Amino acid sequence: MKNVNNDSWTKLIGGIFLQQAVQYDVLQNTLYQDAKKLAGQFMSSRAGHYIRDADSDEEKWSDLSLQVKMFRGTVAIHWRKRQWYKSTKENKRVMITHHLKRVGTGKSYVKALKIAAKPWEQEEVFTLEETFEKIRATSSELSRAKKNLTRFAAKIGQTIPKEFIQDSETETAHITLERVSNLAMLLHGKLWPNARQEDMDVGFVPIIDEQSGVSRQVDSAAANAAIRELVASIHKLSGILYQNTSA
Repeated sequence: MKNVNNDSWTKLIGGIFLQQAVQYDVLQNTLYQDAKKLAGQFMSSRAGHYIRDADSDEEKWSDLSLQVKMFRGTVAIHWRKRQWYKSTKENKRVMITHHLKRVGTGKSYVKALKIAAKPWEQEEVFTLEETFEKIRATSSELSRAKKNLTRFAAKIGQTIPKEFIQDSETETAHITLERVSNLAMLLHGKLWPNARQEDMDVGFVPIIDEQSGVSRQVDSAAANAAIRELVASIHKLSGILYQNTSA
């Protein structure tokens, strides 16, 4: 591989590596946004730190909270618990928050949540943690795949610039275009998550998925046509930007 001096081949391989690395980042960002949305819903349902029981009108206090962030390129989701103590100085209750510890095989939160979650919220908490664990695992695998890609690129003399990763201010126009292309595909998947592409290619466009946040009264065929035009325009622009200008 080191003896290959074909400039076109080198540019092609380098471009492929860059595109794949960008796709990893787009997927990581999707996982991050999904985790933030779920955490936000959990926390907003506990506004004021309690939930009012619709049947008994009883106020149910919850001491659990969530923190979602990107840490070293992966999605980190932490469960936290409020702890209360009486301040001797002000003679009133004061709250501090600490992270729950992941223990056992696979470093799971389940054991800690069994103690920290109140009985009335345990089912919701365990279901949510099951989803979070899938997000963490997927994010870790994506990070591992990207590291392997970077190592392999280095072995064959290709480099994946670090400055374009997760940084819209310094990334090149080519990489921004890749993000736009991937977002168009993600949008299509949000609108029709269960549709078969071969069916849509022949004009069978299902109703927009109700979980997408878009009204199901929207003209699906028109929306699909608009997205196809968008993708075609992106491909056209890609051909212009990626053309060999050194000749």
